[in-house]
Amino acid sequence: MATTELFDKGRMKGTLDVLDILRSVIIGTDDGSNTINAGEIEKIRRAVFIMREALVHASDKSTYLSKPAKDALDQAEKLAHSLAFRKN
Repeated sequence: MATTELFDKGRMKGTLDVLDILRSVIIGTDDGSNTINAGEIEKIRRAVFIMREALVHASDKSTYLSKPAKDALDQAEKLAHSLAFRKN
């Protein structure tokens, strides 16, 4: 996901843009290869991306943490998919 536009701070569109960015990271459509041109939003995007990657990695192993990691990832994706907003 390559997003470099500036955000409408304090406006509904800006809020929806941020929610869309975070949802993309959580459900895995953002692979983390690009950056966002808004420093604070990019920091939280990277933080969520790092947590998602840790869950993906842990859920793919055969350890006692793999099932809880997979469950957490599935729940996060389900919640992200259930967001009711529609970005125009």
